[in-house]
Amino acid sequence: SEKEKEQGVVGSYSKYKDKMDNSVFLVGCLVLFTLGNVGGKSCSSTDTDWGSPNKLPILSGDKLATYVNETTQGILYEWRLDDGVTIPLVHVYGSAYEQGCAQGKLLQDSVASFINGAWDYCVENVYDAIVPYSKPWAARVIAVKGLAAALDMEYEITVNWTSPDFYQELHGIADCAGVDYDKVRRLHQIPGITKGACSMFGSWGDAVADPGNSMVQFRSLDWDMNGPWVDYPSITVYHPEGPDGLGHPYLNVGFPGWAGALTGISAAGLAISEIGVTYPDDSFGAEQGMIPLPGTPFIDLLRNVLKYDDSLPAALDRMRVAQRTENLILGVGDGDLQRFRSVQYGPDVFTVIGPGNFIPVAEWHPPVNNTVYHGMDWDCPSFNEELGALLQANYGQISGVVTIRNIIGQLESGSNHIAVYDPVQDSVWVSFARPHDVQGPENAYERQFTEFSPSLLFRVAQPSSSQ
Repeated sequence: SEKEKEQGVVGSYSKYKDKMDNSVFLVGCLVLFTLGNVGGKSCSSTDTDWGSPNKLPILSGDKLATYVNETTQGILYEWRLDDGVTIPLVHVYGSAYEQGCAQGKLLQDSVASFINGAWDYCVENVYDAIVPYSKPWAARVIAVKGLAAALDMEYEITVNWTSPDFYQELHGIADCAGVDYDKVRRLHQIPGITKGACSMFGSWGDAVADPGNSMVQFRSLDWDMNGPWVDYPSITVYHPEGPDGLGHPYLNVGFPGWAGALTGISAAGLAISEIGVTYPDDSFGAEQGMIPLPGTPFIDLLRNVLKYDDSLPAALDRMRVAQRTENLILGVGDGDLQRFRSVQYGPDVFTVIGPGNFIPVAEWHPPVNNTVYHGMDWDCPSFNEELGALLQANYGQISGVVTIRNIIGQLESGSNHIAVYDPVQDSVWVSFARPHDVQGPENAYERQFTEFSPSLLFRVAQPSSSQ
Protein backbone atom coordinates (compact mmCIF):
# COMPACT_ATOMS: atom_id res chain seq x y z
CA SER A 1 0.00 0.00 0.00
CA GLU A 2 1.01 3.68 -0.27
CA LYS A 3 1.12 3.84 3.52
CA GLU A 4 3.51 0.89 3.68
CA LYS A 5 5.79 2.56 1.13
CA GLU A 6 5.76 5.82 3.08
CA GLN A 7 6.64 3.99 6.29
CA GLY A 8 9.38 1.96 4.61
CA VAL A 9 7.62 -1.33 5.36
CA VAL A 10 7.95 -2.31 1.71
CA GLY A 11 10.98 -0.83 0.02
CA SER A 12 11.23 -2.52 -3.36
CA TYR A 13 9.31 -4.30 -6.09
CA SER A 14 11.02 -7.55 -5.11
CA LYS A 15 9.41 -7.41 -1.70
CA TYR A 16 6.03 -6.84 -3.29
CA LYS A 17 6.72 -9.78 -5.57
CA ASP A 18 7.80 -12.01 -2.67
CA LYS A 19 4.63 -11.19 -0.78
CA MET A 20 2.51 -11.88 -3.86
CA ASP A 21 4.31 -15.15 -4.59
CA ASN A 22 3.87 -16.36 -0.99
CA SER A 23 0.17 -15.48 -1.03
CA VAL A 24 -0.36 -17.07 -4.42
CA PHE A 25 1.46 -20.21 -3.26
CA LEU A 26 -0.68 -20.52 -0.13
CA VAL A 27 -3.89 -20.04 -2.14
CA GLY A 28 -2.80 -22.84 -4.45
CA CYS A 29 -2.03 -25.14 -1.51
CA LEU A 30 -5.31 -24.36 0.23
CA VAL A 31 -7.50 -25.08 -2.78
CA LEU A 32 -5.54 -28.21 -3.72
CA PHE A 33 -5.99 -29.48 -0.18
CA THR A 34 -9.77 -29.33 -0.62
CA LEU A 35 -9.55 -31.82 -3.52
CA GLY A 36 -9.01 -34.56 -0.96
CA ASN A 37 -12.35 -33.89 0.69
CA VAL A 38 -15.08 -36.37 -0.20
CA GLY A 39 -18.79 -36.36 0.45
CA GLY A 40 -20.88 -38.83 2.37
CA LYS A 41 -20.72 -39.66 6.06
CA SER A 42 -18.07 -37.95 8.19
CA CYS A 43 -15.75 -39.40 10.82
CA SER A 44 -18.00 -38.00 13.53
CA SER A 45 -21.24 -39.17 11.93
CA THR A 46 -23.81 -40.98 14.04
CA ASP A 47 -25.70 -42.08 10.92
CA THR A 48 -26.40 -45.81 11.17
CA ASP A 49 -27.81 -46.08 7.65
CA TRP A 50 -24.86 -47.85 6.04
CA GLY A 51 -24.67 -49.32 2.56
CA SER A 52 -25.88 -52.53 0.95
CA PRO A 53 -24.03 -55.68 -0.14
CA ASN A 54 -22.51 -55.61 -3.62
CA LYS A 55 -24.21 -58.43 -5.53
CA LEU A 56 -23.07 -57.55 -9.04
CA PRO A 57 -21.39 -60.34 -11.05
CA ILE A 58 -17.61 -60.37 -10.72
CA LEU A 59 -15.88 -60.43 -14.09
CA SER A 60 -12.76 -62.36 -15.10
CA GLY A 61 -10.30 -59.89 -16.55
CA ASP A 62 -8.01 -62.71 -17.65
CA LYS A 63 -10.77 -63.91 -19.99
CA LEU A 64 -12.22 -60.56 -21.02
CA ALA A 65 -9.08 -58.51 -21.74
CA THR A 66 -8.71 -58.14 -25.51
CA TYR A 67 -5.71 -57.08 -27.55
CA VAL A 68 -5.78 -53.53 -28.97
CA ASN A 69 -2.31 -52.47 -30.09
CA GLU A 70 1.41 -52.72 -29.38
CA THR A 71 4.79 -51.05 -29.74
CA THR A 72 8.22 -52.61 -29.25
CA GLN A 73 8.06 -51.52 -25.59
CA GLY A 74 4.41 -52.08 -24.76
CA ILE A 75 1.12 -53.88 -25.36
CA LEU A 76 -2.34 -52.43 -24.89
CA TYR A 77 -5.34 -54.53 -23.88
CA GLU A 78 -8.75 -53.43 -22.67
CA TRP A 79 -11.77 -54.98 -21.01
CA ARG A 80 -15.40 -53.96 -20.91
CA LEU A 81 -17.73 -53.91 -17.91
CA ASP A 82 -21.35 -54.98 -18.24
CA ASP A 83 -22.44 -51.31 -18.39
CA GLY A 84 -20.18 -50.69 -21.39
CA VAL A 85 -17.33 -48.87 -19.63
CA THR A 86 -14.00 -49.84 -21.23
CA ILE A 87 -10.82 -49.82 -19.12
CA PRO A 88 -7.28 -49.98 -20.54
CA LEU A 89 -4.71 -52.52 -19.34
CA VAL A 90 -1.26 -51.60 -20.63
CA HIS A 91 1.99 -53.58 -20.32
CA VAL A 92 5.23 -51.57 -20.51
CA TYR A 93 8.81 -52.82 -20.86
CA GLY A 94 12.39 -51.56 -20.84
CA SER A 95 13.94 -48.60 -19.05
CA ALA A 96 11.86 -46.11 -17.10
CA TYR A 97 11.88 -43.69 -20.05
CA GLU A 98 10.89 -46.48 -22.46
CA GLN A 99 8.07 -47.58 -20.14
CA GLY A 100 6.75 -44.04 -19.99
CA CYS A 101 7.09 -43.66 -23.76
CA ALA A 102 5.18 -46.90 -24.36
CA GLN A 103 2.33 -45.71 -22.16
CA GLY A 104 2.38 -42.33 -23.92
CA LYS A 105 2.20 -43.91 -27.37
CA LEU A 106 -0.39 -46.59 -26.62
CA LEU A 107 -2.68 -44.30 -24.62
CA GLN A 108 -1.84 -41.05 -26.39
CA ASP A 109 -5.36 -39.62 -26.59
CA SER A 110 -6.29 -40.70 -23.07
CA VAL A 111 -3.03 -39.39 -21.59
CA ALA A 112 -3.47 -36.01 -23.29
CA SER A 113 -7.12 -35.75 -22.27
CA PHE A 114 -6.42 -36.76 -18.68
CA ILE A 115 -3.34 -34.59 -18.13
CA ASN A 116 -4.82 -31.49 -19.76
CA GLY A 117 -8.22 -32.06 -18.19
CA ALA A 118 -6.77 -32.58 -14.71
CA TRP A 119 -4.68 -29.41 -14.99
CA ASP A 120 -7.64 -27.35 -16.19
CA TYR A 121 -9.84 -28.79 -13.45
CA CYS A 122 -7.36 -27.82 -10.74
CA VAL A 123 -6.99 -24.32 -12.19
CA GLU A 124 -10.77 -23.89 -12.20
CA ASN A 125 -10.96 -25.00 -8.56
CA VAL A 126 -8.50 -22.28 -7.58
CA TYR A 127 -10.26 -19.71 -9.78
CA ASP A 128 -13.71 -20.50 -8.35
CA ALA A 129 -12.36 -20.06 -4.83
CA ILE A 130 -10.84 -16.67 -5.59
CA VAL A 131 -13.20 -14.97 -8.05
CA PRO A 132 -15.83 -13.97 -5.44
CA TYR A 133 -13.16 -11.78 -3.84
CA SER A 134 -11.33 -10.54 -6.94
CA LYS A 135 -11.76 -9.29 -10.45
CA PRO A 136 -12.03 -12.21 -12.88
CA TRP A 137 -8.79 -11.39 -14.71
CA ALA A 138 -6.87 -11.22 -11.44
CA ALA A 139 -8.45 -14.44 -10.20
CA ARG A 140 -7.38 -16.17 -13.43
CA VAL A 141 -3.77 -14.99 -13.05
CA ILE A 142 -3.65 -16.03 -9.41
CA ALA A 143 -5.23 -19.42 -10.22
CA VAL A 144 -2.65 -20.31 -12.87
CA LYS A 145 0.34 -18.85 -11.04
CA GLY A 146 -0.77 -20.10 -7.64
CA LEU A 147 -1.30 -23.65 -8.80
CA ALA A 148 2.03 -23.73 -10.61
CA ALA A 149 3.81 -22.15 -7.62
CA ALA A 150 2.37 -24.64 -5.13
CA LEU A 151 3.22 -27.66 -7.24
CA ASP A 152 6.66 -26.36 -8.27
CA MET A 153 7.46 -25.75 -4.61
CA GLU A 154 6.48 -29.32 -3.77
CA TYR A 155 8.71 -30.55 -6.59
CA GLU A 156 11.72 -28.46 -5.56
CA ILE A 157 11.68 -29.67 -1.95
CA THR A 158 11.23 -33.35 -2.84
CA VAL A 159 13.21 -33.89 -6.05
CA ASN A 160 16.46 -34.72 -4.23
CA TRP A 161 14.67 -37.50 -2.32
CA THR A 162 12.89 -38.90 -5.39
CA SER A 163 14.19 -41.77 -7.52
CA PRO A 164 15.68 -40.37 -10.76
CA ASP A 165 13.86 -42.99 -12.81
CA PHE A 166 10.54 -41.60 -11.58
CA TYR A 167 11.07 -38.40 -13.55
CA GLN A 168 12.64 -40.32 -16.43
CA GLU A 169 9.35 -42.15 -16.78
CA LEU A 170 7.43 -38.86 -16.71
CA HIS A 171 9.66 -37.50 -19.50
CA GLY A 172 8.85 -40.61 -21.56
CA ILE A 173 5.12 -40.13 -21.01
CA ALA A 174 5.23 -36.46 -21.96
CA ASP A 175 7.48 -36.87 -24.99
CA CYS A 176 5.57 -39.74 -26.55
CA ALA A 177 2.06 -38.55 -25.73
CA GLY A 178 2.84 -35.03 -26.94
CA VAL A 179 1.84 -33.33 -23.69
CA ASP A 180 3.53 -30.60 -21.66
CA TYR A 181 6.12 -32.15 -19.34
CA ASP A 182 5.61 -29.44 -16.71
CA LYS A 183 1.93 -30.35 -16.48
CA VAL A 184 2.77 -34.03 -16.04
CA ARG A 185 5.40 -33.23 -13.40
CA ARG A 186 3.17 -30.80 -11.54
CA LEU A 187 0.17 -33.13 -11.41
CA HIS A 188 2.36 -35.79 -9.80
CA GLN A 189 2.93 -33.40 -6.88
CA ILE A 190 -0.77 -33.24 -5.98
CA PRO A 191 -0.73 -36.29 -3.64
CA GLY A 192 1.94 -34.53 -1.56
CA ILE A 193 -0.42 -31.63 -0.85
CA THR A 194 -3.89 -33.18 -0.76
CA LYS A 195 -5.36 -35.68 1.69
CA GLY A 196 -7.48 -38.61 0.55
CA ALA A 197 -9.85 -40.21 3.04
CA CYS A 198 -9.26 -43.90 2.34
CA SER A 199 -9.61 -47.25 4.12
CA MET A 200 -7.61 -50.48 4.47
CA PHE A 201 -7.46 -53.81 6.21
CA GLY A 202 -5.45 -57.00 6.09
CA SER A 203 -6.60 -60.39 7.46
CA TRP A 204 -4.92 -63.79 7.69
CA GLY A 205 -4.91 -67.02 9.70
CA ASP A 206 -8.18 -67.85 11.46
CA ALA A 207 -9.76 -64.61 10.20
CA VAL A 208 -9.89 -65.81 6.60
CA ALA A 209 -11.91 -68.54 4.96
CA ASP A 210 -8.86 -70.57 3.94
CA PRO A 211 -6.34 -70.35 6.82
CA GLY A 212 -2.76 -71.02 5.76
CA ASN A 213 -3.60 -70.41 2.11
CA SER A 214 -4.86 -66.83 2.07
CA MET A 215 -4.05 -63.25 3.10
CA VAL A 216 -6.82 -60.82 2.17
CA GLN A 217 -6.05 -57.11 1.88
CA PHE A 218 -8.34 -54.19 1.05
CA ARG A 219 -7.40 -50.73 -0.24
CA SER A 220 -9.94 -48.03 -1.09
CA LEU A 221 -9.24 -44.62 -2.63
CA ASP A 222 -11.79 -42.05 -1.45
CA TRP A 223 -11.03 -38.79 -3.22
CA ASP A 224 -12.48 -36.01 -5.36
CA MET A 225 -15.29 -37.33 -7.58
CA ASN A 226 -15.87 -34.26 -9.73
CA GLY A 227 -12.58 -34.22 -11.64
CA PRO A 228 -11.38 -36.23 -14.63
CA TRP A 229 -9.82 -38.97 -12.46
CA VAL A 230 -13.14 -40.85 -12.57
CA ASP A 231 -13.27 -40.63 -16.37
CA TYR A 232 -9.85 -42.17 -17.00
CA PRO A 233 -9.21 -45.33 -14.97
CA SER A 234 -6.38 -47.61 -16.07
CA ILE A 235 -4.06 -50.38 -14.98
CA THR A 236 -0.38 -50.40 -15.93
CA VAL A 237 1.72 -53.56 -15.63
CA TYR A 238 5.45 -52.82 -15.42
CA HIS A 239 8.09 -55.23 -16.68
CA PRO A 240 11.39 -53.55 -15.66
CA GLU A 241 14.43 -53.94 -17.89
CA GLY A 242 17.21 -56.34 -17.13
CA PRO A 243 18.10 -58.90 -14.45
CA ASP A 244 18.96 -58.41 -10.77
CA GLY A 245 18.95 -54.93 -9.27
CA LEU A 246 16.57 -53.30 -11.73
CA GLY A 247 13.34 -54.33 -10.12
CA HIS A 248 10.64 -56.90 -10.67
CA PRO A 249 7.22 -56.69 -12.36
CA TYR A 250 4.37 -54.91 -10.62
CA LEU A 251 0.81 -53.80 -11.30
CA ASN A 252 -0.19 -50.17 -10.73
CA VAL A 253 -3.83 -49.05 -10.51
CA GLY A 254 -4.25 -45.43 -11.52
CA PHE A 255 -4.78 -43.22 -14.55
CA PRO A 256 -3.32 -42.81 -18.06
CA GLY A 257 -0.01 -40.97 -17.82
CA TRP A 258 0.32 -41.70 -14.10
CA ALA A 259 3.57 -43.15 -12.71
CA GLY A 260 3.10 -42.78 -8.95
CA ALA A 261 1.95 -45.74 -6.86
CA LEU A 262 -1.32 -45.38 -4.98
CA THR A 263 -2.60 -48.94 -5.32
CA GLY A 264 -0.81 -52.04 -6.59
CA ILE A 265 0.73 -55.48 -6.18
CA SER A 266 4.13 -56.86 -7.20
CA ALA A 267 5.55 -60.13 -8.49
CA ALA A 268 7.14 -60.51 -5.03
CA GLY A 269 3.65 -60.84 -3.55
CA LEU A 270 3.66 -57.42 -1.85
CA ALA A 271 0.52 -55.26 -1.99
CA ILE A 272 0.11 -51.66 -0.84
CA SER A 273 -2.56 -49.57 0.90
CA GLU A 274 -2.54 -45.90 1.96
CA ILE A 275 -4.63 -43.37 3.91
CA GLY A 276 -4.04 -39.63 4.22
CA VAL A 277 -4.35 -38.47 7.83
CA THR A 278 -6.51 -35.38 8.21
CA TYR A 279 -7.45 -36.13 11.84
CA PRO A 280 -4.31 -37.16 13.75
CA ASP A 281 -3.96 -37.40 17.51
CA ASP A 282 -1.07 -36.26 19.71
CA SER A 283 0.93 -39.40 18.92
CA PHE A 284 1.79 -37.93 15.50
CA GLY A 285 3.76 -35.12 17.12
CA ALA A 286 3.76 -31.49 16.05
CA GLU A 287 0.83 -30.28 13.97
CA GLN A 288 1.63 -30.04 10.28
CA GLY A 289 1.43 -26.57 8.78
CA MET A 290 0.32 -25.58 5.30
CA ILE A 291 3.87 -25.42 3.90
CA PRO A 292 5.03 -28.90 2.77
CA LEU A 293 8.21 -30.48 4.12
CA PRO A 294 11.24 -31.69 2.15
CA GLY A 295 11.52 -35.43 1.70
CA THR A 296 10.38 -38.49 -0.21
CA PRO A 297 6.98 -38.32 -1.97
CA PHE A 298 4.92 -41.26 -0.79
CA ILE A 299 3.88 -42.15 -4.36
CA ASP A 300 7.57 -42.73 -5.17
CA LEU A 301 8.17 -44.57 -1.88
CA LEU A 302 5.31 -47.00 -2.56
CA ARG A 303 6.42 -47.36 -6.19
CA ASN A 304 9.83 -48.50 -4.94
CA VAL A 305 8.22 -50.93 -2.48
CA LEU A 306 6.45 -52.55 -5.42
CA LYS A 307 9.41 -52.38 -7.79
CA TYR A 308 12.30 -53.42 -5.55
CA ASP A 309 11.24 -54.94 -2.21
CA ASP A 310 10.78 -58.68 -1.85
CA SER A 311 9.39 -58.96 1.70
CA LEU A 312 7.37 -57.13 4.33
CA PRO A 313 10.48 -56.49 6.49
CA ALA A 314 12.26 -54.93 3.50
CA ALA A 315 9.29 -52.66 2.78
CA LEU A 316 9.09 -51.57 6.43
CA ASP A 317 12.82 -50.83 6.45
CA ARG A 318 12.41 -48.66 3.35
CA MET A 319 9.63 -46.69 5.03
CA ARG A 320 11.57 -46.36 8.26
CA VAL A 321 14.63 -44.72 6.67
CA ALA A 322 12.63 -42.50 4.30
CA GLN A 323 12.65 -38.73 4.75
CA ARG A 324 8.98 -38.54 5.75
CA THR A 325 7.02 -35.46 4.70
CA GLU A 326 3.41 -35.90 5.83
CA ASN A 327 1.12 -37.82 8.14
CA LEU A 328 -0.15 -41.02 6.56
CA ILE A 329 -1.17 -44.58 7.33
CA LEU A 330 0.64 -46.95 4.99
CA GLY A 331 -0.09 -50.67 4.63
CA VAL A 332 1.83 -53.59 3.15
CA GLY A 333 0.68 -57.18 2.78
CA ASP A 334 3.10 -60.06 2.14
CA GLY A 335 1.78 -63.17 0.42
CA ASP A 336 4.80 -65.31 1.32
CA LEU A 337 4.60 -64.46 5.02
CA GLN A 338 0.78 -64.28 4.92
CA ARG A 339 0.88 -61.16 7.06
CA PHE A 340 -0.24 -57.54 6.83
CA ARG A 341 1.11 -54.57 8.75
CA SER A 342 0.17 -50.91 8.72
CA VAL A 343 2.44 -48.01 9.64
CA GLN A 344 1.73 -44.80 11.49
CA TYR A 345 3.91 -42.67 9.24
CA GLY A 346 4.87 -39.01 9.60
CA PRO A 347 7.69 -36.51 10.02
CA ASP A 348 7.76 -37.14 13.79
CA VAL A 349 6.56 -40.73 14.05
CA PHE A 350 7.12 -44.21 12.66
CA THR A 351 5.18 -47.02 14.34
CA VAL A 352 4.51 -50.47 12.92
CA ILE A 353 0.97 -51.59 13.75
CA GLY A 354 0.11 -55.25 14.23
CA PRO A 355 -1.70 -57.56 16.64
CA GLY A 356 0.83 -56.86 19.42
CA ASN A 357 0.60 -53.11 18.94
CA PHE A 358 -2.89 -52.32 17.68
CA ILE A 359 -3.42 -48.56 17.60
CA PRO A 360 -5.11 -46.19 17.92
CA VAL A 361 -6.43 -47.61 21.18
CA ALA A 362 -10.06 -46.54 21.41
CA GLU A 363 -13.47 -48.01 22.12
CA TRP A 364 -14.39 -47.32 18.49
CA HIS A 365 -11.33 -49.24 17.20
CA PRO A 366 -11.60 -52.67 18.83
CA PRO A 367 -9.00 -55.33 17.97
CA VAL A 368 -9.97 -58.15 15.62
CA ASN A 369 -7.78 -61.28 15.76
CA ASN A 370 -5.27 -61.72 12.92
CA THR A 371 -6.42 -58.44 11.39
CA VAL A 372 -5.19 -54.86 11.10
CA TYR A 373 -7.65 -52.22 9.92
CA HIS A 374 -8.21 -48.46 9.55
CA GLY A 375 -11.42 -46.78 8.37
CA MET A 376 -11.07 -43.50 6.42
CA ASP A 377 -8.63 -41.75 8.80
CA TRP A 378 -6.71 -42.12 12.06
CA ASP A 379 -9.13 -40.48 14.50
CA CYS A 380 -12.32 -41.53 12.70
CA PRO A 381 -14.78 -43.19 15.11
CA SER A 382 -17.70 -43.84 12.76
CA PHE A 383 -15.87 -45.66 9.96
CA ASN A 384 -13.48 -47.55 12.24
CA GLU A 385 -16.32 -48.79 14.42
CA GLU A 386 -18.28 -49.94 11.37
CA LEU A 387 -15.28 -51.59 9.69
CA GLY A 388 -14.38 -53.41 12.90
CA ALA A 389 -17.94 -54.68 13.26
CA LEU A 390 -18.04 -55.89 9.64
CA LEU A 391 -14.72 -57.70 10.02
CA GLN A 392 -15.90 -59.35 13.23
CA ALA A 393 -19.23 -60.35 11.65
CA ASN A 394 -17.39 -62.05 8.77
CA TYR A 395 -14.56 -63.46 10.90
CA GLY A 396 -13.44 -66.88 9.69
CA GLN A 397 -15.13 -66.35 6.32
CA ILE A 398 -13.13 -63.44 4.89
CA SER A 399 -12.05 -63.90 1.27
CA GLY A 400 -11.74 -61.58 -1.69
CA VAL A 401 -15.32 -62.28 -2.74
CA VAL A 402 -16.74 -61.97 0.78
CA THR A 403 -14.90 -58.65 1.16
CA ILE A 404 -16.57 -57.36 -2.01
CA ARG A 405 -19.99 -58.81 -1.18
CA ASN A 406 -20.32 -58.27 2.56
CA ILE A 407 -17.84 -55.63 3.73
CA ILE A 408 -17.03 -52.92 1.18
CA GLY A 409 -20.58 -52.05 0.13
CA GLN A 410 -21.82 -51.71 3.70
CA LEU A 411 -18.78 -49.65 4.73
CA GLU A 412 -19.23 -47.29 1.76
CA SER A 413 -15.53 -46.56 1.42
CA GLY A 414 -13.90 -46.52 -1.99
CA SER A 415 -15.46 -43.79 -4.08
CA ASN A 416 -12.69 -43.44 -6.69
CA HIS A 417 -11.22 -46.93 -6.94
CA ILE A 418 -10.77 -50.13 -4.92
CA ALA A 419 -8.39 -53.05 -4.93
CA VAL A 420 -8.82 -56.27 -2.97
CA TYR A 421 -5.71 -58.46 -2.97
CA ASP A 422 -5.00 -62.07 -2.08
CA PRO A 423 -1.37 -62.60 -3.16
CA VAL A 424 -1.37 -66.11 -1.70
CA GLN A 425 -4.17 -67.15 -4.03
CA ASP A 426 -2.79 -65.03 -6.89
CA SER A 427 -5.80 -62.75 -7.20
CA VAL A 428 -6.53 -59.04 -7.32
CA TRP A 429 -10.02 -57.58 -7.71
CA VAL A 430 -10.48 -53.97 -8.90
CA SER A 431 -13.37 -51.57 -9.24
CA PHE A 432 -13.55 -47.98 -10.47
CA ALA A 433 -15.91 -45.03 -10.11
CA ARG A 434 -18.52 -44.40 -12.77
CA PRO A 435 -17.35 -42.02 -15.51
CA HIS A 436 -19.37 -38.82 -15.75
CA ASP A 437 -20.97 -39.74 -19.08
CA VAL A 438 -22.30 -43.11 -17.89
CA GLN A 439 -25.50 -43.95 -16.02
CA GLY A 440 -25.68 -46.16 -12.94
CA PRO A 441 -24.10 -46.35 -9.50
CA GLU A 442 -21.45 -43.70 -8.94
CA ASN A 443 -18.96 -45.06 -6.40
CA ALA A 444 -16.45 -47.85 -6.95
CA TYR A 445 -17.76 -49.77 -3.93
CA GLU A 446 -21.21 -50.12 -5.54
CA ARG A 447 -19.94 -50.94 -9.03
CA GLN A 448 -18.75 -54.08 -10.78
CA PHE A 449 -15.45 -55.72 -9.80
CA THR A 450 -13.02 -57.49 -12.12
CA GLU A 451 -10.62 -60.22 -11.00
CA PHE A 452 -7.13 -60.69 -12.45
CA SER A 453 -4.32 -63.17 -11.84
CA PRO A 454 -1.22 -61.02 -11.18
CA SER A 455 1.21 -63.83 -12.04
CA LEU A 456 -0.48 -64.28 -15.42
CA LEU A 457 -0.13 -60.56 -16.14
CA PHE A 458 3.52 -60.57 -15.08
CA ARG A 459 4.28 -63.38 -17.57
CA VAL A 460 3.06 -61.44 -20.61
CA ALA A 461 6.08 -61.31 -22.93
CA GLN A 462 7.46 -58.20 -24.55
CA PRO A 463 6.65 -57.87 -28.25
CA SER A 464 9.53 -58.67 -30.57
CA SER A 465 10.39 -56.61 -33.62
CA SER A 466 9.28 -59.53 -35.82
CA GLN A 467 5.76 -59.69 -34.34
